[in-house]
Amino acid sequence: MENRNSNTKKWFTLAVLILGGGTVFKLPWLKDAFYIPMMDYFHLTHTQIGFTLTVYAFIQTFGYIISMYLADRFSKKKLMPVSLIGIGLTGFYLTTFPSYYEILFIWGLFALFAEIAFWPVLIKAVRLLGDSDEQGRMFGFLEAGRGIVDTVIAFAALGIFRWLGEGAAGLRGAIIFFSITMIIIAIILYFLLEDDEIKIKDGKGNKINKNKAAFEGALKAIKMPEIWVVAFTIFSVYSVYIGLTYFIPFLKEIYGIPVALVGVYGIINQYGLKMLGGPIGGFLADKKFKSSSKYLRVAFAASIIGMIIFILLPHQTLNILWA
Repeated sequence: MENRNSNTKKWFTLAVLILGGGTVFKLPWLKDAFYIPMMDYFHLTHTQIGFTLTVYAFIQTFGYIISMYLADRFSKKKLMPVSLIGIGLTGFYLTTFPSYYEILFIWGLFALFAEIAFWPVLIKAVRLLGDSDEQGRMFGFLEAGRGIVDTVIAFAALGIFRWLGEGAAGLRGAIIFFSITMIIIAIILYFLLEDDEIKIKDGKGNKINKNKAAFEGALKAIKMPEIWVVAFTIFSVYSVYIGLTYFIPFLKEIYGIPVALVGVYGIINQYGLKMLGGPIGGFLADKKFKSSSKYLRVAFAASIIGMIIFILLPHQTLNILWA
């Protein structure tokens, strides 16, 4: 009976975490569904959008050193809701359609809240939910759940965009929707998540300084070779992931696909495929390959083959018509 209750609690906690994980990147990655409207109504070029994401990535990269301290120092019950509320409030500022330099500042704040204060805490919380034999499935279901939440919320925002005329008012309405949704989910997380138990004593029963313990834990992680191998792997994955961003304007400018339909592609590509890929990848890693690293080698090889085929396609001569 106790084991069943523990299992129920584990999956309930994962479901709550998925709610946060499925909404936190809606505004920072606004370009997934609204790349073309961002260009039109924020008055940005491709280069400026790229530099905006570079600012985000720069703060994210160096901020992860700080995040290792934050994840061990503060409870997810506090950090995750504060992060979502911070992004939501920043989103309201974005609805004023600020200048380019203000947009750079806004995306810096997005990186601070989403990548430094939220994401590492989410990953740590999910990792602690399952044992070594469940890690693939836990993270697989995390990605699947995030895909469902991502897709539902993104399509709702796209519906608002179309309902308000697919112009400046539509983009503003979508941003407001994202912001309000994040704040509501932040409140839900605060009341449903349990507080983490922060260690205040060492193995000998002596009281320890929580700041010092968290800082020493961060330094220990930095010195681990395994951390840097994983970091390089993630870098490789994100190199492809970020490249998919520019497939969105590619569809518009080369194939002439309508803006709303391009948004649909962005949502399905960035979010919808997680619903299938997450559980399948987790299952294969745990059951078929018995190793995450072996699975990643096969996945990388398949990705390389797929990219080569795409590069060799005669895009300029493909006859694609849209009504």
